[in-house]
Amino acid sequence: MTVPARRAAAARALVRVHDLHLVLDRLSSAGVPALAFKGPVLDADLRGDPFVRDSADLDFLVRGDDLGRALSALGAEGWSPALQVHRRARASFLRCCCEIPLVRPGRSVLDLHWDLAPAYFSWRPDLEAFRSRARTVEVAGRPIPTFSRADALLHLCAHGCLSDWTGAVWAEDVALALRSLGDLDAILVLAEARRTGGARMLAVGLALARLRHGASAPGALAGLVEDGAAEALAR
Repeated sequence: MTVPARRAAAARALVRVHDLHLVLDRLSSAGVPALAFKGPVLDADLRGDPFVRDSADLDFLVRGDDLGRALSALGAEGWSPALQVHRRARASFLRCCCEIPLVRPGRSVLDLHWDLAPAYFSWRPDLEAFRSRARTVEVAGRPIPTFSRADALLHLCAHGCLSDWTGAVWAEDVALALRSLGDLDAILVLAEARRTGGARMLAVGLALARLRHGASAPGALAGLVEDGAAEALAR
């Protein structure tokens, strides 16, 4: 990467972290609880540096009932939906989809989620359980609310499967998440995956992390790595 390209990437990273803080402040002021995930929050957690990658956007999870207030609060800051949904299609859109992108010239793209997977996907995460297990990760000197380690791993595997694992770094994310996962978290991950229809996506994520990065699964998850069908999909 050339020096100008590195400087441009660094400038974008600074804007993303600034926008991360700003969005959470605006949502909080509007009475909208939110969890931030992926992007600089994930990099701060797994790599110790929120500026290490030039991620494309910022992701936030809010309750479906809070979506209108969230859009209004962020609209007041200049972010607007990147797509327009006709009022007659709005109920179907909210039921079938799980996020809407918001854009603002010269600033970060925001992906505002009310769910973590579209309706056609087998995994149906328990979002209230996600919220009850939430923790904070420090990003540029500020604690940011995000998923627990167990829930972050589940979401990483879902995100990879939904995107056909086209991003080379996604399997690395799973491998790094496995390194920080304790035995009790591994038990929780397996139980939640089975309870919410995510066992196969988890097995595929673990297989890819092992095949590409030599990652080993702790404790309760070790058996999933031996899922032959998942390994075939991973290859």
